[in-house]
Amino acid sequence: MVEVHAPYAVPSIHSFHADLPDDLAVTLSLHASLEQNDRITPANVKDAEAAVVKLEAFRNEEPVITEAVVQTAKDRAHSLHTIVSQTKFPNPVDNTEILALLRRIDEGQRQVVEGQHKLEEGQHKLEEGQLKIRHDMDVGFRLVDIRQDNRRLTALNEGKIKDQPPLRFMMRKKVVIGEGQELARSIAVRESANIVAKGASDIGSVWKEGLVTIAELTTNEVLDIVRFYNEDFGIEKKDQPAARITKIITWLMGGGPL
Repeated sequence: MVEVHAPYAVPSIHSFHADLPDDLAVTLSLHASLEQNDRITPANVKDAEAAVVKLEAFRNEEPVITEAVVQTAKDRAHSLHTIVSQTKFPNPVDNTEILALLRRIDEGQRQVVEGQHKLEEGQHKLEEGQLKIRHDMDVGFRLVDIRQDNRRLTALNEGKIKDQPPLRFMMRKKVVIGEGQELARSIAVRESANIVAKGASDIGSVWKEGLVTIAELTTNEVLDIVRFYNEDFGIEKKDQPAARITKIITWLMGGGPL
Protein backbone atom coordinates (compact mmCIF):
# COMPACT_ATOMS: atom_id res chain seq x y z
CA MET A 1 0.00 0.00 0.00
CA VAL A 2 1.36 3.40 -1.00
CA GLU A 3 1.92 5.75 1.90
CA VAL A 4 1.07 9.37 1.22
CA HIS A 5 3.09 12.11 2.87
CA ALA A 6 2.40 15.83 2.80
CA PRO A 7 4.87 17.57 0.45
CA TYR A 8 4.17 20.79 2.33
CA ALA A 9 2.38 21.87 5.49
CA VAL A 10 -1.42 21.82 5.37
CA PRO A 11 -2.58 24.31 8.06
CA SER A 12 -5.77 23.98 10.04
CA ILE A 13 -8.92 25.89 9.12
CA HIS A 14 -8.74 27.69 12.46
CA SER A 15 -5.26 29.03 11.62
CA PHE A 16 -6.82 30.99 8.75
CA HIS A 17 -9.78 32.14 10.83
CA ALA A 18 -8.46 32.73 14.34
CA ASP A 19 -11.55 34.79 15.23
CA LEU A 20 -13.67 31.63 15.35
CA PRO A 21 -14.51 30.73 18.98
CA ASP A 22 -12.26 27.97 20.26
CA ASP A 23 -15.14 25.82 21.54
CA LEU A 24 -16.75 25.95 18.08
CA ALA A 25 -13.42 25.06 16.45
CA VAL A 26 -13.12 22.03 18.74
CA THR A 27 -16.71 20.92 18.08
CA LEU A 28 -16.25 21.13 14.29
CA SER A 29 -12.68 19.73 14.31
CA LEU A 30 -11.17 22.87 12.82
CA HIS A 31 -7.81 22.53 14.60
CA ALA A 32 -6.63 19.56 12.49
CA SER A 33 -3.37 20.33 10.66
CA LEU A 34 -0.51 18.48 8.97
CA GLU A 35 3.17 19.37 8.93
CA GLN A 36 5.40 18.78 5.93
CA ASN A 37 6.22 15.03 5.53
CA ASP A 38 3.39 14.00 7.89
CA ARG A 39 1.54 10.91 6.73
CA ILE A 40 -1.85 11.59 5.15
CA THR A 41 -4.31 8.84 6.04
CA PRO A 42 -7.78 8.19 4.60
CA ALA A 43 -9.12 9.40 7.94
CA ASN A 44 -7.41 12.79 7.39
CA VAL A 45 -9.15 13.18 4.03
CA LYS A 46 -12.49 12.02 5.45
CA ASP A 47 -12.23 14.46 8.37
CA ALA A 48 -11.46 17.32 5.97
CA GLU A 49 -14.57 16.48 3.93
CA ALA A 50 -16.62 16.15 7.13
CA ALA A 51 -15.49 19.62 8.24
CA VAL A 52 -17.00 21.10 5.06
CA VAL A 53 -20.32 19.33 5.71
CA LYS A 54 -20.37 20.44 9.37
CA LEU A 55 -19.59 24.05 8.55
CA GLU A 56 -22.33 24.21 5.91
CA ALA A 57 -24.77 22.62 8.36
CA PHE A 58 -23.94 25.08 11.17
CA ARG A 59 -23.65 28.15 8.95
CA ASN A 60 -27.22 29.35 9.50
CA GLU A 61 -26.88 28.92 13.27
CA GLU A 62 -23.46 30.55 13.71
CA PRO A 63 -22.97 34.00 12.10
CA VAL A 64 -19.18 33.68 12.54
CA ILE A 65 -19.17 30.85 9.99
CA THR A 66 -18.89 32.96 6.84
CA GLU A 67 -18.59 31.95 3.19
CA ALA A 68 -14.83 32.52 3.50
CA VAL A 69 -14.63 29.94 6.32
CA VAL A 70 -16.55 27.35 4.29
CA GLN A 71 -14.39 28.05 1.23
CA THR A 72 -11.22 27.55 3.28
CA ALA A 73 -12.52 24.14 4.40
CA LYS A 74 -13.30 23.21 0.79
CA ASP A 75 -9.84 24.33 -0.36
CA ARG A 76 -8.19 22.28 2.40
CA ALA A 77 -10.14 19.13 1.51
CA HIS A 78 -9.32 19.68 -2.16
CA SER A 79 -5.61 20.07 -1.36
CA LEU A 80 -5.56 16.75 0.54
CA HIS A 81 -7.41 15.03 -2.33
CA THR A 82 -4.92 16.43 -4.82
CA ILE A 83 -1.88 15.31 -2.81
CA VAL A 84 -3.29 11.79 -2.37
CA SER A 85 -4.26 11.38 -6.04
CA GLN A 86 -0.94 12.76 -7.29
CA THR A 87 0.93 10.34 -5.03
CA LYS A 88 -1.12 7.25 -5.94
CA PHE A 89 -1.41 8.08 -9.62
CA PRO A 90 1.68 10.10 -10.44
CA ASN A 91 1.69 12.09 -13.62
CA PRO A 92 4.65 11.30 -15.88
CA VAL A 93 5.36 15.00 -16.08
CA ASP A 94 7.17 16.86 -13.29
CA ASN A 95 4.72 17.91 -10.56
CA THR A 96 7.11 20.37 -8.95
CA GLU A 97 5.46 23.37 -10.55
CA ILE A 98 1.98 22.12 -9.62
CA LEU A 99 2.96 21.61 -5.99
CA ALA A 100 4.62 25.03 -5.93
CA LEU A 101 1.41 26.50 -7.35
CA LEU A 102 -0.64 24.79 -4.63
CA ARG A 103 1.67 26.24 -2.00
CA ARG A 104 1.25 29.70 -3.55
CA ILE A 105 -2.53 29.23 -3.53
CA ASP A 106 -2.44 28.30 0.16
CA GLU A 107 -0.28 31.33 0.92
CA GLY A 108 -2.56 33.54 -1.14
CA GLN A 109 -5.56 32.29 0.81
CA ARG A 110 -3.80 33.12 4.08
CA GLN A 111 -2.98 36.61 2.83
CA VAL A 112 -6.60 37.16 1.76
CA VAL A 113 -7.81 36.21 5.26
CA GLU A 114 -5.21 38.48 6.86
CA GLY A 115 -6.31 41.26 4.53
CA GLN A 116 -9.93 40.76 5.57
CA HIS A 117 -8.93 41.03 9.24
CA LYS A 118 -6.99 44.25 8.58
CA LEU A 119 -9.95 45.64 6.65
CA GLU A 120 -12.27 44.87 9.58
CA GLU A 121 -9.80 46.51 11.99
CA GLY A 122 -9.63 49.56 9.73
CA GLN A 123 -13.43 49.76 9.61
CA HIS A 124 -13.56 49.58 13.41
CA LYS A 125 -11.01 52.41 13.74
CA LEU A 126 -12.97 54.47 11.20
CA GLU A 127 -16.17 54.04 13.21
CA GLU A 128 -14.32 55.01 16.40
CA GLY A 129 -12.96 58.11 14.66
CA GLN A 130 -16.43 59.10 13.45
CA LEU A 131 -17.82 58.71 16.97
CA LYS A 132 -15.04 60.91 18.35
CA ILE A 133 -15.71 63.58 15.72
CA ARG A 134 -19.42 63.57 16.57
CA HIS A 135 -18.59 63.77 20.30
CA ASP A 136 -16.16 66.65 19.78
CA MET A 137 -18.74 68.50 17.67
CA ASP A 138 -21.37 68.00 20.38
CA VAL A 139 -18.96 69.37 23.00
CA GLY A 140 -18.13 72.31 20.72
CA PHE A 141 -21.79 73.24 20.26
CA ARG A 142 -22.37 72.92 24.02
CA LEU A 143 -19.42 75.22 24.73
CA VAL A 144 -20.90 77.86 22.41
CA ASP A 145 -24.14 77.81 24.44
CA ILE A 146 -22.25 77.76 27.77
CA ARG A 147 -20.11 80.77 26.80
CA GLN A 148 -23.24 82.69 25.84
CA ASP A 149 -24.67 81.88 29.29
CA ASN A 150 -21.41 83.04 30.89
CA ARG A 151 -21.65 86.40 29.10
CA ARG A 152 -25.10 86.91 30.63
CA LEU A 153 -23.81 85.86 34.07
CA THR A 154 -20.82 88.21 33.93
CA ALA A 155 -23.13 91.06 32.88
CA LEU A 156 -25.25 90.39 35.96
CA ASN A 157 -22.13 90.27 38.14
CA GLU A 158 -20.86 93.58 36.76
CA GLY A 159 -24.11 95.18 37.90
CA LYS A 160 -23.69 93.78 41.40
CA ILE A 161 -20.33 95.50 41.94
CA LYS A 162 -22.36 98.65 42.77
CA ASP A 163 -24.19 96.86 45.61
CA GLN A 164 -23.34 97.40 49.24
CA PRO A 165 -20.95 94.86 50.81
CA PRO A 166 -20.87 91.96 51.24
CA LEU A 167 -20.75 91.50 47.46
CA ARG A 168 -22.55 88.41 46.17
CA PHE A 169 -22.03 87.01 42.67
CA MET A 170 -23.39 84.28 40.38
CA MET A 171 -20.82 81.59 39.61
CA ARG A 172 -19.87 81.18 35.96
CA LYS A 173 -20.40 77.86 34.19
CA LYS A 174 -17.51 75.40 33.80
CA VAL A 175 -15.91 75.35 30.31
CA VAL A 176 -12.63 73.45 30.85
CA ILE A 177 -12.92 69.67 30.74
CA GLY A 178 -11.36 67.70 33.59
CA GLU A 179 -10.65 68.14 37.31
CA GLY A 180 -7.96 70.59 38.44
CA GLN A 181 -6.78 68.83 41.59
CA GLU A 182 -3.10 69.12 40.63
CA LEU A 183 -3.63 72.73 39.51
CA ALA A 184 -5.11 73.58 42.91
CA ARG A 185 -2.25 71.80 44.68
CA SER A 186 0.30 73.82 42.66
CA ILE A 187 -1.01 77.15 44.05
CA ALA A 188 -1.68 75.95 47.62
CA VAL A 189 0.43 77.84 50.16
CA ARG A 190 0.76 74.80 52.40
CA GLU A 191 2.07 71.55 50.92
CA SER A 192 -0.27 69.68 53.28
CA ALA A 193 -3.42 71.44 51.96
CA ASN A 194 -6.32 69.00 51.88
CA ILE A 195 -7.50 69.12 48.26
CA VAL A 196 -10.03 66.32 47.91
CA ALA A 197 -10.56 64.79 44.47
CA LYS A 198 -14.29 64.67 43.75
CA GLY A 199 -14.18 63.71 40.09
CA ALA A 200 -14.45 65.99 37.08
CA SER A 201 -17.78 67.80 36.82
CA ASP A 202 -19.53 68.21 33.46
CA ILE A 203 -18.95 71.34 31.44
CA GLY A 204 -21.85 73.72 31.94
CA SER A 205 -22.11 72.98 35.66
CA VAL A 206 -21.40 75.55 38.40
CA TRP A 207 -19.44 75.30 41.65
CA LYS A 208 -22.45 76.53 43.62
CA GLU A 209 -25.95 77.55 42.57
CA GLY A 210 -27.35 80.98 43.40
CA LEU A 211 -25.53 83.99 44.79
CA VAL A 212 -22.18 83.42 46.51
CA THR A 213 -20.50 85.83 48.93
CA ILE A 214 -17.03 85.70 47.39
CA ALA A 215 -15.29 87.83 50.03
CA GLU A 216 -16.17 85.22 52.68
CA LEU A 217 -14.60 82.28 50.80
CA THR A 218 -12.11 80.30 52.87
CA THR A 219 -8.67 79.34 51.59
CA ASN A 220 -9.86 75.75 51.03
CA GLU A 221 -12.97 76.96 49.18
CA VAL A 222 -10.82 79.00 46.80
CA LEU A 223 -8.70 75.90 46.10
CA ASP A 224 -11.85 73.86 45.59
CA ILE A 225 -13.11 76.38 43.03
CA VAL A 226 -9.79 75.99 41.16
CA ARG A 227 -10.18 72.21 41.35
CA PHE A 228 -13.79 72.35 40.13
CA TYR A 229 -13.25 74.69 37.17
CA ASN A 230 -9.76 73.35 36.32
CA GLU A 231 -8.64 76.98 35.98
CA ASP A 232 -6.30 79.02 38.17
CA PHE A 233 -7.84 82.47 37.36
CA GLY A 234 -4.32 83.92 37.30
CA ILE A 235 -3.74 83.02 40.97
CA GLU A 236 -0.11 82.38 41.90
CA LYS A 237 1.27 80.52 44.90
CA LYS A 238 2.69 83.78 46.35
CA ASP A 239 -0.74 85.53 46.33
CA GLN A 240 -2.29 86.45 49.66
CA PRO A 241 -5.97 85.55 50.35
CA ALA A 242 -7.21 89.04 49.43
CA ALA A 243 -5.41 88.92 46.08
CA ARG A 244 -6.92 85.48 45.34
CA ILE A 245 -10.42 86.75 46.10
CA THR A 246 -9.85 89.79 43.85
CA LYS A 247 -8.77 87.58 40.94
CA ILE A 248 -11.84 85.36 41.31
CA ILE A 249 -14.09 88.46 41.34
CA THR A 250 -12.34 89.72 38.20
CA TRP A 251 -13.01 86.35 36.55
CA LEU A 252 -16.67 86.42 37.62
CA MET A 253 -17.10 89.80 35.95
CA GLY A 254 -15.71 88.62 32.62
CA GLY A 255 -11.95 88.54 33.06
CA GLY A 256 -10.19 85.69 31.27
CA PRO A 257 -11.68 83.42 28.56
CA LEU A 258 -15.44 82.84 28.84
